[in-house]
Amino acid sequence: MNKTKLSKKIKIGLVQINNSFSGASYFPYTVGLLQAYIEEHSEFSDRYDFLPFVYCRVSAEEGVSQLLDANIVGFSSYVWNFRLSLEIARRLKKQNSEILIVFGFLVQAFKNK
Repeated sequence: MNKTKLSKKIKIGLVQINNSFSGASYFPYTVGLLQAYIEEHSEFSDRYDFLPFVYCRVSAEEGVSQLLDANIVGFSSYVWNFRLSLEIARRLKKQNSEILIVFGFLVQAFKNK
């Protein structure tokens, strides 16, 4: 493999947009855990450069501008942020076809009693 490719840092953006109905901004716990795990346990953690989290409710344009330098963008999605997250991802991919987009969804199972 090319030495330049090995020495180049991989920029990672993580997104967990807050809901819009509470008026509060909550710490992006899920993506925070992902970043902490990678930094602690990855054999190559020094190769990753994490961008600031996108967690406050922003416009799609603002989300794209914060993430456009990333090589990989991970979205933690829920009912309240899915459409905005999907729009940000769509616009990112349109501007940079090489960007890797990853979505994770919270699924809660209910057990009948």
